[in-house]
Parts: sequence; C-alpha cells; structure tokens
Amino acid sequence: MDPARIRLQNRGRLQLRVLNILGGLDQLAHGADRLHGWGQTAYPDRVLLHARGFDPAARRYLYTVNRAFGDTRVYRNPFQSPFRIALDVALDVGPNREQVMRQRALVCGSSRVSGPCPDVRPGESDPPAHRDSATLADRLRRVRDPRNLFEAVIGRADDFQLTPVQIDSLEALGRVHGALRDSTYDALAGYIAARGGAPDDEAVARQWRQAIRTVARSEWHIGLLARALLTPAQAEGVFGRSGPLSVRPIVLDERELERELRLWQQRVY
Repeated sequence: MDPARIRLQNRGRLQLRVLNILGGLDQLAHGADRLHGWGQTAYPDRVLLHARGFDPAARRYLYTVNRAFGDTRVYRNPFQSPFRIALDVALDVGPNREQVMRQRALVCGSSRVSGPCPDVRPGESDPPAHRDSATLADRLRRVRDPRNLFEAVIGRADDFQLTPVQIDSLEALGRVHGALRDSTYDALAGYIAARGGAPDDEAVARQWRQAIRTVARSEWHIGLLARALLTPAQAEGVFGRSGPLSVRPIVLDERELERELRLWQQRVY
C-alpha cells in the first residue's frame, strides 16, 4: 500500500500479504474435510510394498501391496501450505532519515557514513569552511555517481553484443544526462551556500527534493531513448533484474517513478 497516501512518507510501511489464495478458495468451495488439493504440492505415495513378516523356512520376507501407491490426495500430504493473511505495519520512530542523509552528504561528502563525519571535529556539525558553493558542489559530486550513466553497460559491450553505433549513442546520451545532473547539483550547492549551508533548513530541503526529482526524471527520459537503441534481448540484459541498471529510475514506468519521488528516496541519483 502506497505510504504516501496514508501520510507515512518514508517513515513507515503498510503491507497486506496473502499466502496461497488457491488453498483458501479450495477450503471455501469444498470445506475443510473435502479439499481437492488446490494450491498444494502433490506428494505421491512412493511405497509400493509393505513388509508384513518373515518366512524362516523359505528365508524370505512377506510383503503386501500398498493400495495407496502413487496416491496424491491432499489429506495424505502432511506438509500442506495453508491459506494465510497477514498485515505488516512498520514505523520508523528514529530521526528523520532524509534529514540525516542530507546532513551527512553536505557535511561529510557521503550519505553512507554511519558514524561521525571523519573530516569534522567533535561538536562541529557544519563548519564554516564547508558552506561555500564550491565545497558543497564537490561534496554533492562525491555523494552521487559521477560516471557516465551507461559506463557500466559500455564496459560490458561484448556481453550485450553492442554495436559501435549503439556504444557511441549510449555515450552521447550519458553525457547529456551528466551535463544536466552536474548543472542541477551545482545550482543546488549555490542555493545552499547562499542560505548559510544549513542542511536542516526547510527551504534547503525543498530545493534538495526538487533537484532529486529533476535528475531522476532526466534519467528516466534518457532511459527511454536508450531502450529505443537496443534490441529487446539487449534491453532485458541491461535493464533486467541482474542488469547493471536494474536499480536505477530507468527501470520504472512513469507512474512508479512519480510514486517513488513522492516518497523522497534516500539516494541521490
């Protein structure tokens, strides 16, 4: 369920999980005593013969045929998958994660620092030396990935069977995106510096979010152009679950992208 619609933003999650719907329909339609085995894995009885004794004179075992041999009826299966419904609610009651990330990015130059900033003295969370536009811009460059958007794809050109024309086109698209990305974050750094470099300023937070939206939307549109350059098989390799761009905004459809942006993702793209 969309946290933005119930005002949880990135502090909470509400999930309704349903397990084995077919099993629930089976029980609803036939009752618990007459299950047909919908939604269950069939485990056939593999025993053909049962030993019932031993004949000492003939020195051999006596067997009877198992009439249930090969039977897959559900009541014989001891490992059934039940129908279940679960409602999971998670709420983050700690510090605002977006504000913490912004603080670490602008002061430490990294949003992934877990402890105190290595280049900031104790008790000094936002030293004046870090408030100039050039320094802030440099820190933003270190937070995001400064490489060409398609560098990882081009590095595996042989794996994806990219042609020279496709490689040149992807490099050009990456440069277009990189130029917009750099100018957006440079403008953000200038705005933050003009306001004293305070990462907890609400106006700074709004400008920060706008910059994330601008860069993510640019990447998404560049992704559409990149897909048009590739064959379906190449696009699946590049943007698929195990592809080098599988975690980027590119893989979302437009509605999913806007939903993710409403949640203020904790990553600067």
